[in-house]
Amino acid sequence: MFDISLLYKLKKGNREAFNSVFRYYYPRIMAYVASIVEQKAAEDIVQDVFLYVWENREKLYVSDGFHSYLFQSAYTRCLDYFKKNLSIEKYHSHTYEKSLE
Repeated sequence: MFDISLLYKLKKGNREAFNSVFRYYYPRIMAYVASIVEQKAAEDIVQDVFLYVWENREKLYVSDGFHSYLFQSAYTRCLDYFKKNLSIEKYHSHTYEKSLE
């Protein structure tokens, strides 16, 4: 079971609390994200989620719904990843068509 008091410590900048939160949630978030995107992208997305948590720890809303916040953040970043790749593919397709003309 997750101890919510770790979030209060994390909010105050306690690195050990962050490490505990990271160790607890990383495998869960990683499994979720890896079911949506390929492994390498999943690793980057999950690390980005935790980096954001650390950098914005003072603004962190501490509640029982923290896990939902992490999963939603990861999901949103997955959507961003797909949007970015789609726009890159459109660009490559467009430049390829232009080069054929």
